Amino acid sequence: MRLIIAFEHIRRFVGAHAQVVTELSQRLGRRGHEVTIVCDTVTDPVLYPDLHIIARRPFQIGGSHRPAMLHFWANRIIDSLENDLVLSFHPAIPGDVMVPTFGFDFGPDRNRRGGWRGLVHAIDPRWIVSRWIGHRARRNGRVRCVAALSEVMAEALLDAAPQIEPMLRIIPGASPIEPPADEAVRHAMGEETRATLRLDPTDRVFLWAAKSPYQKGGAAVLHAFSEVVSLGHPSARLIMACEDPWTLHDFAVDLNCDDRLRLVSRTREMEHLLCAADIGVMPAERSLLGRFVWECLAFSLPVIANTHTAGTERMRDSSDRVAGRIISSTRPEALRDAMIGLLNAAHLEAARRSAKSIAPSMRFDLFVDRIESLAQEFAHRR
Repeated sequence: MRLIIAFEHIRRFVGAHAQVVTELSQRLGRRGHEVTIVCDTVTDPVLYPDLHIIARRPFQIGGSHRPAMLHFWANRIIDSLENDLVLSFHPAIPGDVMVPTFGFDFGPDRNRRGGWRGLVHAIDPRWIVSRWIGHRARRNGRVRCVAALSEVMAEALLDAAPQIEPMLRIIPGASPIEPPADEAVRHAMGEETRATLRLDPTDRVFLWAAKSPYQKGGAAVLHAFSEVVSLGHPSARLIMACEDPWTLHDFAVDLNCDDRLRLVSRTREMEHLLCAADIGVMPAERSLLGRFVWECLAFSLPVIANTHTAGTERMRDSSDRVAGRIISSTRPEALRDAMIGLLNAAHLEAARRSAKSIAPSMRFDLFVDRIESLAQEFAHRR
């Protein structure tokens, strides 16, 4: 098939949403499809020699401040290219199949159109999603399917735009960050990372990771961890990985747990941290993707998440056992009790067995299979 894949910014960050787009494009290309990426900007296109990328403008810091311009430009470019299907991963660019990759709430908030997440003069991305996916999907003749990557995302989409229900599909997502196939290599990566971070083999290591220290429940995790430490659990350690992690350091000092905390910035070697950890923690109240949950399960790590975190529906094994803990609140005491529960060796081992049985279903190639099947289905409907 001749596929056009539309997105906003192609950036070379491990863990960025763009990595899903580029990795998907590369794997579809290896399967014999002709793939063209249409995007707003691309950082260092020479780093993607195997991808054909058409960008609207040179790389600029910040988001798409003119989503309407991106919309009309992308439509003009797409109409000029021969293709069998357009897969859009950004709401401003209508495609035959739209696959939203935003991790925040889709609900429209028309009182906050400017300055959200520090983007000056930007329209609130949640409002963009509601407008372009909700109000225009039904009107635009190109859009025939909206694919939600989690059940939580599907519910949020329907809440923001109930009119898209006839075209909504749930396509379980996956992350291209995966463990090494060789178990010995994985063990060595974990040992090396623990040694670098001065962690003992007997430590029980919790891992939290997000783009920003202010997102995905980072403060709640640190507060709960401090209570775990104060209750006398000497083996507990916490790794927190994000951009600008130093804002968390002062908080940790105030909570008297800084000596048990390991702060690292956003890293290209996320798989090393996942190999070194014992338990993932992601109590996000506004997560629609659940990417960190996917990654933990792929690495056979138990996860602590709450009912608002996307991906929790995939934390149950075939016997309906939970690979970790699903909590109904992000209050520090709820997180603390869940963390203490998994410090118990027997409980941790049971959760690990469940996570290990789930891990094969989290492979990125399975996600590529699902996207490819969806593309073939709707390409035939043209």
